[in-house]
Amino acid sequence: MKNLPEKLQPAVYVGTYEKYNNGSIDGAWLKLQDYKDADAFYQKCKDLHSDEVDPEFMFQDIENMPTGFSKTEDIKEAYEKLEVIDSIELDAEIITAGIECEIEPDEIEECYAGSYNSDIDFAVELADSCGFEEPTSWPNNCIDWERAARDLMFDYREHNGYYFRNI
Repeated sequence: MKNLPEKLQPAVYVGTYEKYNNGSIDGAWLKLQDYKDADAFYQKCKDLHSDEVDPEFMFQDIENMPTGFSKTEDIKEAYEKLEVIDSIELDAEIITAGIECEIEPDEIEECYAGSYNSDIDFAVELADSCGFEEPTSWPNNCIDWERAARDLMFDYREHNGYYFRNI
């Protein structure tokens, strides 16, 4: 898998219902990227709680779960999302920005619009590339580039200078 920044490496604190019901939160943080798939992850959970005959795993907390990872009970789905992230052919910084903008991993490449120093630079470049020359259309009807950029950001999201189109 891609070497994603720490803040994008999903982790789950795994305890068991039996331990919890007996007043214990004994368990461990497990990073999903440390295991090749959901089966390997669950095997580690079984090994971790081998002191129980048939442990019922309790995901007590989550860390670094970007959009799409909120249902920690479905670890298999989380691994599917990680596979999508791994298949994205963009730099990790761009992927991180897309996820921080709450764009679904399978839409990041389609939504990515480029890297710019400011919303105004982005608005000017987009206007130039789209060839808007009609005097009554955007951005010519709002000479104020700050306003043009502000209006444009209803259709785009930005994180750390990376811009993404809303779908």
